[in-house]
Amino acid sequence: MDHRIRTKVIVLAASLFLMFGWQTAEAAYPRLLMVYGKLPKPLVVRDAYEIADILEGSSDGVDRDRLQVRPYFELALFWGNDWNRYVDEGKPVDRLKPEDVTPFSNIPIHGKFYPACRAAGRSH
Repeated sequence: MDHRIRTKVIVLAASLFLMFGWQTAEAAYPRLLMVYGKLPKPLVVRDAYEIADILEGSSDGVDRDRLQVRPYFELALFWGNDWNRYVDEGKPVDRLKPEDVTPFSNIPIHGKFYPACRAAGRSH
């Protein structure tokens, strides 16, 4: 799935969750977000508000063709009650691997995060 479409699906899913009465970021975003690749070890974000900040700030309007030359990190998104239970039971998130994610309806479970990059969006 294309990065922009993936971002739109995530934002749409979040909007639908909020429209139907859930009032916190915990109801609208993955329970865990793993950032990996080009890192010494994966970083697992478990705070719902930090995950929301990462996902909402992930689109800087760069042309898709320019993304091929941009640095990025891989993402694994852990959605659903199984992962809520995993965290609530105090299981170690630092032992998770990207391939541990499980399908969650038709919502993406893998993606890429392109951090802000000087001059990345400029036309030359």
